Amino acid sequence: MGDLASRLDETVSRLRGWGIRVIDASRLTKSVSQLRTVADVGSFPTSDSDLVRVAHAVRDAQEFFEIADVLPESALKPLAVDLQQAVGGTLGVGGNAAAQFQSQLWVGAMLVWAGARTAMLLNAEGKRPDFVVENGVSLYPVEVKPPSGKINAPHLVSEATRQIAAVKRGHGGAIIVDLTDCMPGHLSVEFGHGPRGDGADKRVIQKPARPIHNEIFDTALGQIKPNRRMVFVLLTFARYAYWNRDDLTRPYVGKYVASVVYWRHHPNTLAAHRARWLAGLIDKGIRAAGHGASELEQLDL
Repeated sequence: MGDLASRLDETVSRLRGWGIRVIDASRLTKSVSQLRTVADVGSFPTSDSDLVRVAHAVRDAQEFFEIADVLPESALKPLAVDLQQAVGGTLGVGGNAAAQFQSQLWVGAMLVWAGARTAMLLNAEGKRPDFVVENGVSLYPVEVKPPSGKINAPHLVSEATRQIAAVKRGHGGAIIVDLTDCMPGHLSVEFGHGPRGDGADKRVIQKPARPIHNEIFDTALGQIKPNRRMVFVLLTFARYAYWNRDDLTRPYVGKYVASVVYWRHHPNTLAAHRARWLAGLIDKGIRAAGHGASELEQLDL
């Protein structure tokens, strides 16, 4: 925890060097303080509310490490605007604008970790995707959606598809959905007895992902819907944290990640080739950012 606190403190200093205002009462500085307190005491707290705060501090620290590690030396105004939004919020509380900007920036970092050439396309009216990945002369838009509460799948997919289609010379793209704030509260930070199980736990992401997938793919016909042909990949993820009440010596923090690669039923088409390339790039980025293969699975929908 001491090392995490020191590295997060260094990350905060770098953000401030970019001109980001990180006040003493901000979520990140509170995270540094929380992690240092654990290190100084030599043990984790025992109350559920304090354990939730520690888990969020660890989780946010890891994501901001990954974001800060790929920032260029010189500040870029569009990125600085989003970073300023991302450092807001309250420690231990999700479902806010800061968490949504954090998700968007983390996806961008993931793409850079994969070695992709990316550009961020900003539009106040939300008519363009968040990122565009370059592969030679081909462009692949990537749109990030962080819904909260009940998912309006038709609206989410329709809006994301329009944003993907708005890129000229774009061949098709990916919709990446952060489902963290759509999961039942007990799954965001979960408590149990014994080590965290892997098998059934990872399938919890499939239930909120299914209606999104159904807006893209016609299961009865076994093919992608005509008005969704620009969607090559659907990737869904949700952050998790788990505390073993029988052994409060470490938190288990990570992400449930699952994806669908479309055009698989037409394997010899150019669209299928492009979809596989884009899916492979995203997969590489997730692994490079520190999320192992055990956390990746194909959605069984």
